[in-house]
Amino acid sequence: MNNAPLNRRLSLGKRIATFVVLALIVGRFIAVGLEEVRENWNSSAYDQRSYLQLGLKINGRKALTDGKRHPLYPALISAFAEREWAYFTKSKLISLSIGAIGLIVVFLLSRRMYGDDVALLATLLLGINEEFASESARVTCESLFVPLFFATWYYTVKGFSHWRHWIAAGFCAGLAYLTKGTAQTLVTSFLISAAIVYRTRLLTKKQILAFLLFYLIAASVLLVYHYREYGNPFYSYSMTHAMWFDSWEGQYISRQELPTASTYFKTHSWRDILIRQWTGMAEIMPFLAQAIIPIEWKAVYEFLSSPFALLVVIGALAALLYLKGTSHYRDHKERFIFTGVLFVLSYLFFSWYVKVSAAPRFLLPLAPILYLLSADLVCGAVKRRLPIKGRRAALAGRFAFYVCLALWLSFTSVEAAKHIFEDPFQTDRLRNSDGDSVLSWLEEGTERGTKVIWGPCYTLPNWRYEGQLSFKSIPKDLTSWEDFMAFIEENDARYVILDWETFARREELLSQYFDREGNKIAFQALPPGWALAFAYKGLPCQWCIFKLLDLAPIEHPLQVDLGHRVRLLGYDLDSRAVKPGDIIRLTLYWQSLKEMDEDYTTFTHLLDNGNLIWGQTDSQPLGGLMPTSAWFAGMIGADRYDIAVAPDAPPGEYQIEVGMYLLRTMERLRAVDESGQHLPDDRVLLEPKITVNGNP
Repeated sequence: MNNAPLNRRLSLGKRIATFVVLALIVGRFIAVGLEEVRENWNSSAYDQRSYLQLGLKINGRKALTDGKRHPLYPALISAFAEREWAYFTKSKLISLSIGAIGLIVVFLLSRRMYGDDVALLATLLLGINEEFASESARVTCESLFVPLFFATWYYTVKGFSHWRHWIAAGFCAGLAYLTKGTAQTLVTSFLISAAIVYRTRLLTKKQILAFLLFYLIAASVLLVYHYREYGNPFYSYSMTHAMWFDSWEGQYISRQELPTASTYFKTHSWRDILIRQWTGMAEIMPFLAQAIIPIEWKAVYEFLSSPFALLVVIGALAALLYLKGTSHYRDHKERFIFTGVLFVLSYLFFSWYVKVSAAPRFLLPLAPILYLLSADLVCGAVKRRLPIKGRRAALAGRFAFYVCLALWLSFTSVEAAKHIFEDPFQTDRLRNSDGDSVLSWLEEGTERGTKVIWGPCYTLPNWRYEGQLSFKSIPKDLTSWEDFMAFIEENDARYVILDWETFARREELLSQYFDREGNKIAFQALPPGWALAFAYKGLPCQWCIFKLLDLAPIEHPLQVDLGHRVRLLGYDLDSRAVKPGDIIRLTLYWQSLKEMDEDYTTFTHLLDNGNLIWGQTDSQPLGGLMPTSAWFAGMIGADRYDIAVAPDAPPGEYQIEVGMYLLRTMERLRAVDESGQHLPDDRVLLEPKITVNGNP
């Protein structure tokens, strides 16, 4: 009996089932990823703002890298770079698309090495990995780096059998290096593995140069740029400086050179170095668990957070030693050696780095390699243990497994797709409107390049305002207010922004004048020379903006008392010649003389020579966010008003009058100048006069 047609149909059915399941894995991953995209609304978190900024610089041809992040991923998102929220949303969707393509790459390469079943299982584990889904929904390079890292591993181990694969391995390693600096571990692991495998024959293996040559070709653009900018083709801020910090706060030092390996070994004993490495090997384990365990498993996380975590590493090493004596090891010796060296180097490196910064994403590239090797062991064990005889029975069993897997993937995809039809662009705009309004207010009233002290924190989307506003974080080594003011003056800053995160990280310094109430900033006195210019949602404020009067003096100083309650210290006026329909920006500087029970309203009127009003803005101070009943004695406020000139205002000279009144009685506060003279109509007439020219 000829079974060839039946076998062909069964094989075709198997291939169709395989790719249907693969499509479901990718589909579920996208559904989960879209939910993660929706939840990931803070564009400054997870290093995202730095990638967005670098994408803008690449788009404007201002830089290839910032010395910390490598250019391949930012170059991909730079095609959509703009200072709008759509850029952030599009970048997240690009990351998710790259992650989905990465799953397919992992499947195809795994299939060539181990076949359909192992490849599907490995791809499934990566597809349901919560950390990979989260990273693929962020504006970071991990969704690109993981498949490139895996492809380099694949072609490297294949190259030990057929050296031409090392051409592809070197090229992939170069692309990985263009994506992230830790790709250097791939090159180092390859060289160490080649030395172990070939020993004394290493120098005769000229084929090894193929890997290195194509690595250099792929990475050449960045290597040349680094040499030109930093004098070192392999320069990396993380490798040169960051890994030698004692903590991440080490980068926020005001007057100290960044550490290097040389300075670190001079200032630390061998005992300090060994303790850091040993404790790091335990502290990195929970992050390793999050990176490689596909779904959250609390019991495992808790175990790996315990002092017994190193037992896992010891057990893994023992298993490798056991495997060394088996035929399976002898058949795939090079694969085990390269994988082992790669894992050990990565583990040791990030164990050292954990004191500075730790995150599961650092170890995530190891996950698909581990999944593939584990899937091979599992599938091999199943085939050996289950008493299935005959090809049809095996296919029937495989088909039943695929059906169950497809049903589970379909069900969980539906669960994950609850918000799939929500507009992520609108979600990002709405959820960032608070922080955006803070910087938008500041941008509108300042000159390009205005220096602002803010942070370190991640609460504002400052990447949208780079260029217009220049931000500087508060160093951690400033402990006295005098040092802080000297730092502000040294950086020629004009404004300071405070929020709860900045306060939490610099509490010792800022608590001299400020306090924190939940996620808001409170104060009962202001530092000398500080004027409150913006209080988001009133006091206590979620974001407080202060203008530094010592460094940005009042343009037109005055001394006018209003009802013995408030003193007008002066004003800034941005325009002296306008057209009908233009905006005149006026900033009034008030000082509270005592606490008040009433809420007074400020009036600002644009008057012609006949005292007719051609523009006005009446409001409680700071746009109504800072009523006078909330003021304390001595407080200074920088109160901005935008006065719209009437579209039909005739040409001529105009003058602005200002003052305060009580809304319920319309009675103005009595205005007295610095000589004690009462001002007519209880108003202050501002000089110079405003000239209105021509038609709008």
